[in-house]
Amino acid sequence: ATGRPEPKLRGSDHPEYFRFVRMREALRRFLALKVVIIACDPLSRWEKAFWRYYMCRPGADLRGTPTKEDGTQQCWESPAA
Repeated sequence: ATGRPEPKLRGSDHPEYFRFVRMREALRRFLALKVVIIACDPLSRWEKAFWRYYMCRPGADLRGTPTKEDGTQQCWESPAA
């Protein structure tokens, strides 16, 4: 309706597309479909979670960490500990 050609490149950032078999089957029917996946560095994500929730530091949110015998929350000085 605008007089412009349809773009060949479309995008979607929905991570659930590949979770369900029916969706994968539907995507398989697009013969010219090309998928580009950009994955985050899993080690970087692990380090961020360790620093935020498990490392001993002032203000750390230790709610998800194991409890020691004395009832205090367990934290670690480094990932190698």
